[in-house]
Amino acid sequence: MEPFQHIRTINHYRRRLGMCLANANRNGKIWYFVADNIDVEVLMDSPQQITLKLFLQDLNQHHINTLVYAKCSASERLELWEGIYNLSNTLSCSWLIGGDFNVVLNDEEKIGEVNFKGSPFTWWNGRPDEACVFERLDRMLVNALLLDNFGNIEVEHLARTGSDHAPLLCTYGDKYQNQLKGVLSKWSREVFGDIFKQLIIREEIVRLKEQLFEENPSQVNRMVLQKAQAETKRYLHYEEEYWRQNQAWIGL
Repeated sequence: MEPFQHIRTINHYRRRLGMCLANANRNGKIWYFVADNIDVEVLMDSPQQITLKLFLQDLNQHHINTLVYAKCSASERLELWEGIYNLSNTLSCSWLIGGDFNVVLNDEEKIGEVNFKGSPFTWWNGRPDEACVFERLDRMLVNALLLDNFGNIEVEHLARTGSDHAPLLCTYGDKYQNQLKGVLSKWSREVFGDIFKQLIIREEIVRLKEQLFEENPSQVNRMVLQKAQAETKRYLHYEEEYWRQNQAWIGL
C-alpha cells in the first residue's frame, strides 16, 4: 500500500489488520503486511518498488510479489523498468506486479494485464469541470505461471474514499475466491451486523456517485460525491471503533 504516513505508525495498522508482520521499502513509501501463514523474503528493495518472495504455507507454493510506487518523471522511472526487466530474467515461479505506475498505457499495451471491475479510472486530480482529469495509473500484471497455478484472477477498483487513488483488491484462484467470499459473507452476517452492511451499501453509493462525476465532472456532482464519501467515512469510523473495542476486550 501507498500510505502517505510516517513509518512509525506502521505497527498500529498491522495490529488493526491482524497481521503478524509489517515492513516498508527503503524510503518508507511502500508498506506491506504479511499474515502468519506466509513466509517472506525481500528480493529487491528500491525507492520505487519492493519485490517479495512469499512461501504460501497452506498451498506449499512460492510466489513473487512486486509492489510499485513509480516516480512521476519518465527519466526517473527508467531505473524502475530496468530493475523489473532484470528481475524477469531470473524468476521461475508465479509473479504478480501491482501498484501505482504513474503512467498511462495505450489500449494496445495490455499483455499480461489483469482484467478489472469498477471504474476504469484509478486516479483523479481533485478538480471539477474543465480542470478535471481522470486517469488509470494503478494496475496489476501477472505472468503465465501465476495463471497456471491459481486460475482466475480478479481485480476490483474500489471507491476513492479519502484518497485520490482507488485501492486495488486482487483475489485469485476460483476455489479460494469462493471460500473467501463465503467466509466473509457468513462473518459479516453473523458477527458484524448492521454496521458492516451499511458500510457496504455506502461504498456502493460512492462508486455510483464516482461514475456520475466521471461522466459529468461538474461542481454539483462533485459536491454530491463528497457528501457520499463523508457518509462512508462516518461508517468507517464506526467500524474502527468496533475493532478498537474488540481488541480492548481481547486484551482483558
